[in-house]
Order: sequence, then C-alpha cells, then structure tokens
Amino acid sequence: EGEEEGLTSSRDVSVVAGRVYHHVRRPWREPSRNGDRRNAGVVCGLSVASLQAFAKRITSSQIIDLKPLLDGCGFPRIPEAAVLVVRGGVDMLLGSKADAAILAEVRRMPKDTTSLYKGVVVNKRARHNNCIADYEQTPDIAHGKGTVVRFADYPSTDALRTELAELTGHPLVSVDALPAVS
Repeated sequence: EGEEEGLTSSRDVSVVAGRVYHHVRRPWREPSRNGDRRNAGVVCGLSVASLQAFAKRITSSQIIDLKPLLDGCGFPRIPEAAVLVVRGGVDMLLGSKADAAILAEVRRMPKDTTSLYKGVVVNKRARHNNCIADYEQTPDIAHGKGTVVRFADYPSTDALRTELAELTGHPLVSVDALPAVS
C-alpha cells in the first residue's frame, strides 16, 4: 500500500513526517563558523500552497501531504507540511546529465563521519553529514563545528541552487543570513 514507482513506501514517508514534525517542535540548528549560531523559529522553505502551485505547472510532479501521516500519533498540533516530488527535476532545470554531475559532486564532497554526542566525539554509523554554504570550514567536531564546503567549489550543485531560487522567487537561505540566537 502506498508504494509507487520512484517513491518511498508510505511507512518511510511516515517516518520522514515524524522527523519533520520533530524538527518543527524544536528550534532549528545549523552548523556555523563559530559553532553556536541557532535559528529559533525562522521559517525556511515554501508553503504547502506554493508547492501545490508548482505541482500544477510541472507535469512530472506529485505532492505528498505529510499531515495525514501523523494522525493518531498523539501530537498536540500538527503543522501543515508536504513534500513536492519532481521526477527528473534536476535534468529539467539544468539540462541532460545534470543529475549525474550533481551526484558525482556530492560523492566527492567531504563528509563528517563523527559527531558530538553528550560532549563526546562518537562515530556516526547510519548517516554522514555534508554541509554546503558560501564559505568553507574545516571540522572541529569536539567543539561542535562540522565540515562546510563552498558552493563555488561544486558548480553543478551551485547552478541547481541558483535555478531553484529563481524558480521559487525565494533565495535559498544561507546559514550566515540567519539571526544569531544565544
């Protein structure tokens, strides 16, 4: 049930929806140069209505409404949330073979395989991090700073960022643009 070619199962989408809600409830954090910058309530992303408007313009797209997946989970107030899936979207925006170029760039990016957990640096087993911004940062995991690579060093990924910003009419937020909250 819920399985469609090219999409995850409804169970996986439920897990993602739970994580999205989990992050909505907590202040959102991003790594920064000094390791202590936080975003407490700045909204990043597009509204569900905006996603639906894009879906109408793009024939190879589908909206997955995440809110119904959380019904019965006991959350007090579930915010509106959705994911827009665009099959072949990267090639549609940047041209043929752009998806392969971006995948190659992402694969060669350095990834953090350790993290700071309760004051101790530990190995990450399931997921590795890679962050891209308009600046570069060497990792200092023990002090809460992860690796950050520059968009300028990854031209296909940077081109996708530029195209998405033009398409949505919203610049993609850089960590440096977020207000610092102590």
